[in-house]
Amino acid sequence: MTKVDFWCNRCELDQEIYSRPTQNLITIMSDGEIIGHREPEHTKMFFEGRCERCRKTLIRYITDTRQDPYFSLSRNVRRLSVAHKKDLIQYGESGFAMMYPETQKRFEKMREEENSKRVA
Repeated sequence: MTKVDFWCNRCELDQEIYSRPTQNLITIMSDGEIIGHREPEHTKMFFEGRCERCRKTLIRYITDTRQDPYFSLSRNVRRLSVAHKKDLIQYGESGFAMMYPETQKRFEKMREEENSKRVA
């Protein structure tokens, strides 16, 4: 068994739960609740766990991560993306000059030199 991060909408809780990869014929609603069966060609691999507080069945997609609700709902994912946003900022984006004033000045100087070469 593997520890997997899950998000419970009912409890609004991020949690790490032991889970096994599962392949089953189920239909999953957007909040991760099981509502019925699917045809075999739509079978997906997923992790299934139970919320530690309310015992609701929680789902994490393995083979279809684009539809995995965890990435859009989890507070931990949002917190991490905000924490690393400043590390990914690039020249020309808002906030770059404030965070990296010396580098901004160097880029502006290089840009002016390049423009003066084109004019001459």
